[in-house]
Amino acid sequence: MSLTKMKKKEASLAERKAMSVGDKPMSFTVAEMQEAIAGSGGFVTEVARRLGCSRSTVYRYKKSYREISEAIFEEKEHLLDTAESALLKQIGKGNITAIIFYLKTQGYGRAYGDRSKLDIDGNFITKEARKDDEKKDAEYVKKVMAELDRLKAGSLEAVASPEKAILAGSRDSA
Repeated sequence: MSLTKMKKKEASLAERKAMSVGDKPMSFTVAEMQEAIAGSGGFVTEVARRLGCSRSTVYRYKKSYREISEAIFEEKEHLLDTAESALLKQIGKGNITAIIFYLKTQGYGRAYGDRSKLDIDGNFITKEARKDDEKKDAEYVKKVMAELDRLKAGSLEAVASPEKAILAGSRDSA
């Protein structure tokens, strides 16, 4: 975009802000909203700051325009993808905190996590059973760490999926 077009756009936005009384009269095009959403992480407060309006204006546009709602959703999804990618990199580096976080949030089906558990009859699992689970968790984390050490030493072939490389083997065989 040329400098002249940018100045005109800024002037147009400034004029609308100056003309507004409260939040209601201010109006933005869908393209202006989408531009403000881009790179915002989908945070409505950030979009409002970029436009110089209130959050309620952004929420009103989100409710009124499917394109705005979808753009905010896609920004949030992009940020989530970025965070997941960073977490996977930390797991690959052997970051024990990242490994434990992943196991607690994604390995619940393998008895990881801090949530209360029910057996098939709807009864709470006892503390003793949970202690056994925690012991298995610790043993499995040691196994994962040993696998990472072997990978770092280059003793295993590269695996196409980083998740498979990190979590090779089953927890039950720990």
